[in-house]
Amino acid sequence: FLHEDLLRCWKGETTVLVERCKDNWCKLRDDVSLHLYTSSVPCGNASWKRWAKGGSQCPHVDSQASSLWPKQLHPLIHLHARREGQAAFLVKSDLKEDQSKPHGIGPVPAGTAPFLSECRHRSQGPLSCSDKMAQWSALGLGNLELSGGLRPLHLATCTVGRKFSWPHAARALCCRLQDFDRSHVEELPEGYGIQHL
Repeated sequence: FLHEDLLRCWKGETTVLVERCKDNWCKLRDDVSLHLYTSSVPCGNASWKRWAKGGSQCPHVDSQASSLWPKQLHPLIHLHARREGQAAFLVKSDLKEDQSKPHGIGPVPAGTAPFLSECRHRSQGPLSCSDKMAQWSALGLGNLELSGGLRPLHLATCTVGRKFSWPHAARALCCRLQDFDRSHVEELPEGYGIQHL
């Protein structure tokens, strides 16, 4: 649907979700926002119950927000356990690997394996769900076809149905990439950089 709406925008036809910018790119209309619902905690880093006390309460909500969906304020997190995997990306895996195997980050959640920066193993599966969502928080949703003429699309909210823990979800879905912004990476193009959920 989004792809078809983008094609209509490029042809100058009436659209539902996107509009043309002054620079000839298209973007999500200001009155449209994207929301994700997942029935359970996303697999991968978000299901890793370490490095924070659990709980479903968000610490702070932006009371100044002029939106139906007020933004949760995300305090900076101190990534004190990077070597243990606090900010690690994981891949889906059904391999019954020996958890004591030295990959440097200790035991990982069931159904996952550490992401190897060099994709040299055929057995390495796709990124876990929470890692894909973290990637979307920084780079936007979409694919190669959409990126050629559409500004990055970012989720406005993410609702987790069960097994939800705010500190674990915040760390996994966006805050572990908190330094991926223009203040730390000056050459980032407009629209890219971490967008907290």
